[in-house]
Formats: sequence, C-alpha cells, structure tokens
Amino acid sequence: MIWWTLLTFLIGIIGLKSIKARVLLDDQPSIIIKDGKIQREVLKTNHLNLDDLSMMLREHAVFSIQEVHYAIFEPNGKLSILKKSDKQTVIKGDLGITTAPMPYLPSEIITDGKIVKKI
Repeated sequence: MIWWTLLTFLIGIIGLKSIKARVLLDDQPSIIIKDGKIQREVLKTNHLNLDDLSMMLREHAVFSIQEVHYAIFEPNGKLSILKKSDKQTVIKGDLGITTAPMPYLPSEIITDGKIVKKI
C-alpha cells in the first residue's frame, strides 16, 4: 500500500513538472463535434458510440447535435460544449440589464429543521 501511494505521488509530481509526461499520463482533450459535425474517427479512438455522445449532450440540456458548434471530450471523461451562437442562453449582460451586486453572502439559517445559532 505504501508503494502504491509513493508511485501515485511520484506520477503526480512528474505530471506537474513535464508537459510531455502529462500528455502521456493524462491524454489530451479530443474534439468530438466540430462545426456541428460529428468526428466519427475521434469517437472511435475514444471508445464512444453515438448513444454515449447523446447521453452526454443531454446532460448539458442539448437535445440536438444541430445546436452544438464544438464538443470536446476531456481527459477526465466529461464533455465540454460550445453551442452555436444563436442557440446560446441569453444573460442579463447581453441585454444590457444592470443588476446591483449582492450586499451579503447568503447562508443557511435553518438546517435539518433546526435554527442555526452561529452565523
């Protein structure tokens, strides 16, 4: 168990010090969808099928590949998505709406049905 811990620690240090080692150990992100088109060869190299891709897209509230400009499969197994500009969510800054900053940090005053005394 000690050897395994030391090996894990050593690999972590090597990954921090060397870019080439980091790429070898952690791999690089892969572009799965580019300009709205699925890169089937990249899907194969990452051992993904269309059902897996659809599930990962739905986790980001994307139900059509037509909405996606780029989708990147990260080394940690998650999918990062950039929607097409006309499909992106509108935020207050896009509409020029100014909002006042929050004057305080929200906190819980009741937890598990009991009033929290210390703030």
